[in-house]
Amino acid sequence: MPLRMLAAAVLALASGVGPMAHAQNQPAPDAVTTHPAEVALVDEGALGFVYRQFPSGLRLYIREQDPPGRSTCDQGCAAAWPPVIAPQDAQPLGLWSIAVRPDGSRQWAFRGKPIYTRFHDSPSEATGTDRPGWRIVGYSDEHPEAMTPGAQARAAETAATEARAIESLPATAR
Repeated sequence: MPLRMLAAAVLALASGVGPMAHAQNQPAPDAVTTHPAEVALVDEGALGFVYRQFPSGLRLYIREQDPPGRSTCDQGCAAAWPPVIAPQDAQPLGLWSIAVRPDGSRQWAFRGKPIYTRFHDSPSEATGTDRPGWRIVGYSDEHPEAMTPGAQARAAETAATEARAIESLPATAR
């Protein structure tokens, strides 16, 4: 199992969500999915595959009112919705880019939209899903063209394969 998949599996187990039967409308991640090292892709069953901050396990959110490449969430907003900071040497990767914040720090952006976590979230609970203007970032955001019946079947097969792989690990590794 590649290191990133193992990390995502460990993150999923630690956060109380594991590979399960997949939602009918969620495609399975494939080998060409690329995302920053500070991000993991986790199967959340009915929610499908969602991005989480690694290693904290917190879900990633987009603020709809942010213009492309620029964060408008600072001060009090940034305290409640902490930005996902990109390292100084980070480079754009696939659909992931870097936005410069008002204070000059660098923040990861997905499809140009700055990415945040939610202060009140925990790995087992997403509290920002009912907040107007905010939404969780998922794999289907990255691959909207993958919403075909074939992709749905592969998603279910991938989830089942990953579940079997995790179940075959020694109990101490689960």
